[in-house]
Amino acid sequence: MGLAQHSVVPAGIADLLRALTEILETHLPTIDTGDESGQLEAEAYTYLSGEFASISAHLGRVAAMMGSYRDLPPAGHHEEALADPALLEPFRNFVAIETELADLLTRAAREDGRLLAELDS
Repeated sequence: MGLAQHSVVPAGIADLLRALTEILETHLPTIDTGDESGQLEAEAYTYLSGEFASISAHLGRVAAMMGSYRDLPPAGHHEEALADPALLEPFRNFVAIETELADLLTRAAREDGRLLAELDS
């Protein structure tokens, strides 16, 4: 159950990267490639959109596989190994990164929301 339950985070990140790919791809034709700056920017957008498309597709497949383990029967664990305090450090790190990412996404969404409101008016 734990694997499947946590699959929503990588699936959400894959969705976010797919949306970013779409933004890059739809912005690309607006770039004036008549000078070197425009050509460099267009190359950057092309490269990044391809990379993000690949990453999001792969991450989406992995997240789907992770979610498919929903009916995986629970396995026994070695209690003495679970009692090792060293097991908590990677989890602490994970929670810290989750918290930082949540804060970053909240700030970015607020800023992007303001920009979208300006563009819509």
